[in-house]
Amino acid sequence: MTRAVTVDGLRLNLLVDGEGPPTVFLHGGGLTAHTWRRVVDDLRRDHLCVAVDLRGHGDSDWSPTADYGLARLAADLRGVVGGLGLERPHLVGMSLGGQTALHAVCHGFEARSLVLVDVGPRMLGTPDNPIRGFMRTYRYPTFDEALDAAQRFQPGRDRAALAESLRRSMRPHDDGSWSWKWDPDRRETYGDRSAAARGLWPLLGGVTCPTLVVRGSESPVFGERDAREFVATLPDARLETLAAGHNVQTERPAELAALIRTHHQHVSDEIRLS
Repeated sequence: MTRAVTVDGLRLNLLVDGEGPPTVFLHGGGLTAHTWRRVVDDLRRDHLCVAVDLRGHGDSDWSPTADYGLARLAADLRGVVGGLGLERPHLVGMSLGGQTALHAVCHGFEARSLVLVDVGPRMLGTPDNPIRGFMRTYRYPTFDEALDAAQRFQPGRDRAALAESLRRSMRPHDDGSWSWKWDPDRRETYGDRSAAARGLWPLLGGVTCPTLVVRGSESPVFGERDAREFVATLPDARLETLAAGHNVQTERPAELAALIRTHHQHVSDEIRLS
């Protein structure tokens, strides 16, 4: 089911499915809420799943002032949770969405638990990393050219599944070209977001909610050393690694859903025993 919440004048698109403990999903930069579809298909039988199109992404409004900082995105998260009347939801965030969730909990947001997918405060965000290189092309002359580029970037993905994902993440134009469903101006604030994420490091000791960090073993942007140091700094955290690149949620959806369910069950058991 599609819903929307207006936060500070911007309409934010949501995908809502299932029943149970509320779980909010935040996607990575350049992606949309649909990136969580296969994970949600698994979890919706015992979770209320709310997947958010971040501002400037998917079917949500673009910021007229290119305000895409972490603090702004975290404020949007608070607005969505308050607008839906959710109480202490679980948070699941990948890449940019994970840094948004981490920023929120570092600044007082009360989450029941936190799952961070291939992300931490410190990322290997070099200009020549393959993800930024792939996303540098904003518009393709045809859908097939976009699909070919995506296949080169993710050679292990099934082509039909990749095509379905692209059709949800891109929009067609009258001249036959296709462009991404994100505001290209958001790229100009990448450096500010990265600096804000690194600035969260001194606040990690205050993250009291149980945290699961899931890293892709072949990730080009989140190194194992950084992941282990990050987890060791958090008061209540553990690290799991899946055989995947950066987009763990699309490459290993069943395994990721199982890890999320086990993490949430562990949190529930601890609450009952306390």
